Amino acid sequence: GTWKKSKGVMANGELFNENNYTCAVYGYKFGTILKVTNTETSASVQVVVKDRIGKRFKGKRIDLSRKSFEQIANLRQGIIPVKVEVIKGGEYEKNRKE
Repeated sequence: GTWKKSKGVMANGELFNENNYTCAVYGYKFGTILKVTNTETSASVQVVVKDRIGKRFKGKRIDLSRKSFEQIANLRQGIIPVKVEVIKGGEYEKNRKE
């Protein structure tokens, strides 16, 4: 997929590190701090938006780094239902142009 093309460089220009509390999401400004809560267990984690995912996932998906996901669920689960809240930073970019 995209890892081959990007060589691990995120959309904000930084090198991806799976041990940081980061996420990839569509629509939030880089640097925004989000609280992501597992709706099944109420476990939550704060992450910083540092990468983008495809427009087709707008409002449907957030990709968490390994370290972030481990805080709210077992890695074997893969996909879980979550609630996303803005803690600090930019708001959702409603008119974001790609």
